[in-house]
Amino acid sequence: GGSSRGGAARMGVSVLEAGGSVGTTPRSRAVAAAAALAAHWRLPYSVQLPPPQLGLGPVLDATLPVTLSLSLCVAAASAATVLPLPPPLHGRIDGLRALLPLAAAAATRVNGAAAGVHAGRRAASLDGEEGGTDGTGAMAGLLAAALANAAVPSLAASLLAASLAGLACRRTLPHALHLGLPATAATLYTVCGSACTGGVAALLLSPAFAAATRSLLALLALPAQLWSGGGAGAVLSPLLGAACGAGLKMASLLGYYHAAVLPLILLEMEGGVFSVLGALDASCLCCACAGVCAAVAARPTSAEEGSACRRALAINIWFGDFVEACYPYMARDGYVRAAALCGAALGGAFVLPAAARSSAYLPIPIATAVCDAPLPFAAACASAFLVPFVGTLLRRMPPLAAWGLLSGLSDAKDAAGPSRRRMSLSRSSSCHSELPFSAAADQRHQH
Repeated sequence: GGSSRGGAARMGVSVLEAGGSVGTTPRSRAVAAAAALAAHWRLPYSVQLPPPQLGLGPVLDATLPVTLSLSLCVAAASAATVLPLPPPLHGRIDGLRALLPLAAAAATRVNGAAAGVHAGRRAASLDGEEGGTDGTGAMAGLLAAALANAAVPSLAASLLAASLAGLACRRTLPHALHLGLPATAATLYTVCGSACTGGVAALLLSPAFAAATRSLLALLALPAQLWSGGGAGAVLSPLLGAACGAGLKMASLLGYYHAAVLPLILLEMEGGVFSVLGALDASCLCCACAGVCAAVAARPTSAEEGSACRRALAINIWFGDFVEACYPYMARDGYVRAAALCGAALGGAFVLPAAARSSAYLPIPIATAVCDAPLPFAAACASAFLVPFVGTLLRRMPPLAAWGLLSGLSDAKDAAGPSRRRMSLSRSSSCHSELPFSAAADQRHQH
């Protein structure tokens, strides 16, 4: 402890670290000890840090629970202001109604702080491993995000500020040790200096980021404006929605969801409201996947396939996730892929003209309840489910032509004479002789 080291120093012992341990981590103390030894022996020393982790996907994945929770809280508060409540609660509801306009700015700042914690920690990478416990980069990212949101709140500015602060930590910590600061003072110097560097740089750009976010929201609201205007816009708006729904399905199929779709969803939801892209996610991805999985579960080729698809169906409907469950079936069968894309397009044709706002990662009934346009959103979910369900189910049923041929031969056998009856029987037997071959082929496919 500090008292023991102080006593040793008074007795003339050379102590590596005479400062306190408040605000330090095992890595920062180890780096301070190595720097002290190098200075004592007059050896050159540079801090060896792991490479920074600048990927945007993991940061947004970690921020999603905060963003979604804030949107649910704001939606619940908004619903509470319109529900009939007892007279003793009217005063509190009036106060809640007065606070709702402040919710957007507060939600943006909270979302920015959450993103700053994760972005700063990953950019600094002072703990040497992903998901470590070092808090220097996280605290620098939090302060930088708060500083960037001081004038104009923006989630994009918070991410930039935290990333710059995390990178600055990698420079500031070695400089603090070069100055000979104790471990606690080095941590404070690192956090404050890095946060100011990243926060001030992003503060200057936050108005531009906020304007870009508003442009994105206006672009997503354009189909609804075309729909309300009538004329050619009423025809163009569903077509745009269908293209967006099918395009979102293809983007997810090709692996661009976390790189492109999720960042746009979080930018829409930064103010504590649900998003149009979130409604497309829930209908065109979750419900379309649920339709394919429901059809496969209704006619599985094996017990294992049926069990897996029933579980995937439950996750799609009750958790709004695991949209990749249908991709193997889409990859193997072009008809299933076309049915899923058509269902996604039909769902988008309902969502965008109504500018319905909701979110995935929620049970579909709850996502419908919190949506500001529940009827169009429910129609989008139903259509996105039914089209791939029917298409996939028809593909997994026995060939309809074979059934028609067999029934036609059976009718001809009853109406024909003895000679034609023998020919009919021979053809019927030849048709039946192909059935074991088909069953054997199915068994080989299952194997």
